Amino acid sequence: MEFSQEKILAFLKEHMLPVGLGVAGVLCLGYGLVSLVGTGNGSDDMQFESAQEQTTSAKNENASNPPAGGEKQITIDIEGAVQKPGVYKLEADSRVHDALVAAGGLSEE
Repeated sequence: MEFSQEKILAFLKEHMLPVGLGVAGVLCLGYGLVSLVGTGNGSDDMQFESAQEQTTSAKNENASNPPAGGEKQITIDIEGAVQKPGVYKLEADSRVHDALVAAGGLSEE
């Protein structure tokens, strides 16, 4: 089967939209793969410490920096795929990460 320049141009004119979309799709896929591989080397892994370790480190921190006036606390109910679901009292400025650490981290679920 012989491909001449005229046959190729005729094919492209007839099927311009599907060919254009295919080329655009391949370019987007390539860009996505390059972006995914480029961000895979980060060391932003979450590390959990046990609630006992957190309490010990908090006590050591409070001993060196006593609170000015009573510290406010929040009460949070942690359910779902965590090691120890339940109700926990945390400092008012705590984040989701702090709640997950208090609950023992994520479970294998």
